[in-house]
Amino acid sequence: QHHIRVCTVLRASRLEAILLTHLHGDHCYGLFGLLHTVALEGRREPLLLVGPEGLREMVDTVFRCSGGWRAEDSFALEYLEIPSRCEGDP
Repeated sequence: QHHIRVCTVLRASRLEAILLTHLHGDHCYGLFGLLHTVALEGRREPLLLVGPEGLREMVDTVFRCSGGWRAEDSFALEYLEIPSRCEGDP
């Protein structure tokens, strides 16, 4: 989020997707501030969140415990969760 804020070319509201490699705090806790920054910049179209299984549950849990997220007041969140294991893996 810091790099987006100091960059003169990129705006958070123009992101097409946010990709998370895993759900450790050092990689995902900043997501919620970033989503609010995007909303404050006036985004209205849906934003895709891509990450491992459990991403939607994590986001829903944080929003449920912290006042929620109303897509009608900002923008919808779409999810693409990547399975933890590939077909055929033990």
